[in-house]
Amino acid sequence: MTADCESCWAAAGLSDKADRSMVLDWIVPAGDSAPLAVGAVAEASARAGPLTSSTTKQQSTALKTTAPRLRIADGPAWNGYIGLQLTVHRNAPLPDGATAYMALVEKVAAGSEGSAIARQLVRSVVGPLSLEELATTTPVRHFRAMRLPDGAQAEKLASVAWVESADGKVLAATQSTPRSENAKCKIAR
Repeated sequence: MTADCESCWAAAGLSDKADRSMVLDWIVPAGDSAPLAVGAVAEASARAGPLTSSTTKQQSTALKTTAPRLRIADGPAWNGYIGLQLTVHRNAPLPDGATAYMALVEKVAAGSEGSAIARQLVRSVVGPLSLEELATTTPVRHFRAMRLPDGAQAEKLASVAWVESADGKVLAATQSTPRSENAKCKIAR
């Protein structure tokens, strides 16, 4: 959806289903004064293509059982950053040019922040990440420190990851376990 379509955000639409689907909400930038500008990410423009201010675009993909196995983990927020680790195991050969992405998403509960449904709002993305090493090595790991998005509450953030083919088809996807507001991080000294 575009950042200037507040009614798109408020409308009921797709939400995570019990059938293990994962839904991500992307907000396409539409200027700094747009009502949803704080949640917009530049990468959304390339993924959505041209959108008018009153439309949303939905895309879904059924994943195959031969998809690579993924694991995403994130650490606690520290000094304005969150560390992410993606591990990719090959189950079968990947198509040439397959790459991985990691993202921080903000969990928005149904009925809060003007949304009728629960959402996973994409706030920050890193990628494409090379998977060429999977031809000779498994697993492949990527580590990144991601800056906390402006206005985000660390306790509402989770991480997601996916692998896609060179033509943009999602081959595998996963998400981290939700953070607990009461979780404490112990640092060994």
